[in-house]
Amino acid sequence: HFLHDVYDGQLFVKLKKGVNFPAMDPWGTSDPYVVMQLGECVVKSKIIWATKDPNWNESFRINVKDPSAKYLQ
Repeated sequence: HFLHDVYDGQLFVKLKKGVNFPAMDPWGTSDPYVVMQLGECVVKSKIIWATKDPNWNESFRINVKDPSAKYLQ
């Protein structure tokens, strides 16, 4: 009941993969991760080490206070 009293709903996000990320390491790879924010709720993916084509396959549940006024960043 607490979630229903505080939030208007939830957004479910499935983060699958990234393709052709820029090389940020000296050896030509990257250590990518994703940060998503909707209003005050922030979630972060795990870091995928030493790749430019990460596969996360992670699911996130983001609580939404006002769905009409928010954008997923």
